[in-house]
Amino acid sequence: MRGPKARGAIRAAGLDDSGMSDEETTASLVDRVIAEGPVGLTVAVQMHGFTDEVQLDRLRAAGATILSVAPYRWLLPSDTGCVMKLIEAICAGSVDAVTFTSAPVVDALFAAADSIGRLEDVLDAFSETVVAAAVGHVTAAPLVAAGIAPLIPERYRMGALIRLVCEHLSEQRVVRLPPTASSSCAAG
Repeated sequence: MRGPKARGAIRAAGLDDSGMSDEETTASLVDRVIAEGPVGLTVAVQMHGFTDEVQLDRLRAAGATILSVAPYRWLLPSDTGCVMKLIEAICAGSVDAVTFTSAPVVDALFAAADSIGRLEDVLDAFSETVVAAAVGHVTAAPLVAAGIAPLIPERYRMGALIRLVCEHLSEQRVVRLPPTASSSCAAG
């Protein structure tokens, strides 16, 4: 399993698990399965938004039969207005941060920006004025590949991501003015 959520779902279904990927990546999980010898076994692989043919090919080459399932995928909405407004807000620097919870969403945002000729502006904004934050290293990979250094919490969980973004913005983006004599209130 790639992570705790998958492990919890397996156990909730009354199934046994043989462990979890240390890095919570598909590649590290495939490494583990190959090390255990999948010859003649059927290996079920859940896709997380896109098909990772490289990892599936590695499993096939090691002798496994693959059963893949894609319970969800990311699609551009039919009304792209909100996505385009987000891209414009990022480019204008009118948002402080954008959080990402999956790598396919990063790729989709970049593709949408590219489709309107604003990809370089988005990348510049994330490098200069807008904070990119990712729930984990897997989600951060396309950001890092694009030269962006995102915030990543130590625990790859939504709550940890939200806390980290709030702390960062509080420390880095909030302007605190010293109190002045005329602004203090005195009971009299």
